[in-house]
This record gives sequence, C-alpha cells and structure tokens, in this order.
Amino acid sequence: MLKNKLYNKKRFSPVTAAFVFITLIISNGCYLEKKIGKEFVNNADSISLLILEPDLVLKSNIKIDKSDSLNKTDLLKSLDGTPIAEIFMSELKKQLLSYGMKVYTSSRIDTFFTLPPPAFLFNIAQLEVEAYDYPFKDKLVTDSLIYTQEFLLNAFNFNTWFEFSELNSERKPEVLFSNFYINDNITGNFKVNLISDDVTYVYDRKDLAPDDLLYLIKYAGKTNADYIFNYLLNNYVNEKLKGKTNDKYFYYYKPDKKKIIFLENYVEFRKINK
Repeated sequence: MLKNKLYNKKRFSPVTAAFVFITLIISNGCYLEKKIGKEFVNNADSISLLILEPDLVLKSNIKIDKSDSLNKTDLLKSLDGTPIAEIFMSELKKQLLSYGMKVYTSSRIDTFFTLPPPAFLFNIAQLEVEAYDYPFKDKLVTDSLIYTQEFLLNAFNFNTWFEFSELNSERKPEVLFSNFYINDNITGNFKVNLISDDVTYVYDRKDLAPDDLLYLIKYAGKTNADYIFNYLLNNYVNEKLKGKTNDKYFYYYKPDKKKIIFLENYVEFRKINK
C-alpha cells in the first residue's frame, strides 16, 4: 500500500518549480515593499509639513458661450466672495492631520524651519477654478442610419500647483500638479417609434449648481491631502529600496482599511519640469 501511495503522488515538474520560484520572488518583493510602506504609515506622526497658502485664486472662463446661457446661471461668478483658498486649506489640513502628521502653515513658519527631519514643504503656488464646455455625444446605429444627439455641458476644473521640497535637503524642488473636474450630468437614450420609424432622444439633465462647486473645492482639498501622503509614501519606499522598485507600481494607502495596495500605471500628482 505504501508503494502505491508513493507512485500515485503527482510529479513536481520543472515548469511548476519555476513558477513557484518566480511567485516566491514576486511575493517576497511585495512583502518587503509593503513592510517598508507600513513603517512609513506607522511613523507618520514624526513627519512635519509646512503648507503655504496661495496668494490668490485664479478664475478662468474658457467657455465658447461665455454668458453661460445653457445653465441660465453664471456659476463662475457665483464664487465671487467665496473664500476658496480658506475652504481648500481647511479640508487639506484636516485630512493631513487625520494621517497623524504635524501640519504647519505660514503663521508658524519660523517654528517649522527649526524642526528635525523628516520635514517637507508644500507651497501652493497656484489654485485655479476653470470653467469650460464639455461636449457630450450619444449615438444610435441602425441598419441604415446613424442618429446622434449632442449637448454642450457646463464643466469646471479645479487645478492645483504645489512646489515641493524637503527641509535641509539638496534634492531639487519639484512642481506637482493635480486636477479635479465636475460637469452637468446627462442620462438619456433613443426611442424608436416602431410604427412611424421616428426617432427621438429622451433624456434627463441635471445642471450644476453653486453647491456643486463648493463640493468640488472641498473634495480637491481632501483628495490633495491623500495625494501628498501617497507621494511621500512612494518616495520613502523608493529611497529605502534605493530605486530598485518597479516604476509601473504605485503604492496606495487605504486609511479606512489601514492597508497598502499596489496600483499599476496609476498617477495622482503629475510632475511638471521647471
């Protein structure tokens, strides 16, 4: 019986052995990177950040129809008197503090420059709210004809430029750019009358309102804080591994699950050459 059991065992082929070996290498690499990343997360309370407020907020209108007649409301002008920078900074700072990092602003700049490392400066060089037209097109293809329906929707970008540098470091400063957008929403479809063959487009349109722009500003502040944390996390892992990481992988921290995941070809901040 013992002999039969031995002969009935599956053979461990060279191909299987090679697969397991490669898997172990990849798993070990991921484990090391996650371990280093976890080290960064656990020591976030040792990190000091100086966030410098922008001098002004640009409001740009690059719409074709600058009167904003499609929405019957000049949404860009609805932001007049709105403390955009203050709202943005409040959400940014609140989210950064939730990670455990120490956050300084211009009122405590002298204190910041006396701090031990790690300490980083994020100067908000510019904030911009940009109104533009977003073309929407739906299409129905039949046996003999193509039907299209087009709309020009109101849309807004919220753009941020950060100048990043490390305190007491010879590393060259970097310019980091982020962009968030929001637009009117259209949901619809083509209806074909089977008797007359007439085609109509039935839709529901939800136009942007001033509250939607306030949401965009707050969202940009909170999400830029996430970007900053992940940017520092990736720099930390890369420096610890002396650049021997896979460039196509981005280390993304999920605070709700306290977990680091790998995202392939994922970009948050876009680096801009000075």
